Amino acid sequence: MTEAESMLLGMTTHTTHAPSNPNRVSRPARLVALPAIAAVSMLSLPSPASADQATEIACGATVTRSVRLTADLLDCPGSGIIVGAPGVTIDLAGHLIDGTGTGSGIDNEAGHDGVRIIGGTIREFTFGVNLFQANNARLHRITAVANAGGFKVANSANVELDRVTALDNAGPGVEITFAEEITVRRSTATGNGLGGIVDRFSTGSRHLGNTAIANGGSGLTLDNVDGAVLRRNDVRGNDIDGIELVGLDDAHVFGSTAIGNRGNGISIDRPGNTVAANRANGNGGIGIAAPDGTINGGHNRAIGNGGGDCTGITCR
Repeated sequence: MTEAESMLLGMTTHTTHAPSNPNRVSRPARLVALPAIAAVSMLSLPSPASADQATEIACGATVTRSVRLTADLLDCPGSGIIVGAPGVTIDLAGHLIDGTGTGSGIDNEAGHDGVRIIGGTIREFTFGVNLFQANNARLHRITAVANAGGFKVANSANVELDRVTALDNAGPGVEITFAEEITVRRSTATGNGLGGIVDRFSTGSRHLGNTAIANGGSGLTLDNVDGAVLRRNDVRGNDIDGIELVGLDDAHVFGSTAIGNRGNGISIDRPGNTVAANRANGNGGIGIAAPDGTINGGHNRAIGNGGGDCTGITCR
């Protein structure tokens, strides 16, 4: 054997017998007949060699590390995925979590902070996503469809919902209660039974560039929310009002469009709120219905509304 052949044989032998990954966790075998089992990839693992490890997750699993779905979870009898630790990322990777009408698609009732949920669809649960006492959460490009309620955020702070979609849920599409510094941006609520986006008893909420269409109830409701900002929201064809402010006296409503709602386009029940550059056309009630003492920021327009165009401010 030549020296070159010996070196090549040594390299081949070394490659074939590479050491096993020390981070791989052995798991008990699962029966292939079990329903609703999806593969996921573990993220943020200690070493690059284990970054693409795959394992399996079933409906109702509690995750304590970041996961990425590689298949759908179907007919989950309770919750789909339960958050079991702070700081995890749940990447649905375009997949579906499907339930049977109970539990939550993604359940963070345990209140873990810093959770990220991205990129997929959640269907037929009590709540699509349920966050309770969960601070610094981020939801991005999640669709909640045909649940009792789409997205529920309660007693939480600094939560952002970006480009989420709430579609045909029986209750509110997005429900926020007793929360602080919640941002809903570039999101859509369509065909939900009890309002598109409903925000109650919160502080510092921001609703930016959202669309609420054909919801039962109002498109966007804020009830006793301090320091709210509503900017460039588009509310159309909702069963009651387009935008409804109840018990607010320091909100800023800028650049929004309310068209064809059965009630008022924009309805405000207290003075002190600032209204500027909004458009309200063809609503069944008043275009912009505000009390005396509302701060008129100018450039509000309203035409063709069944109950008159504007009260409390001057429209053009």
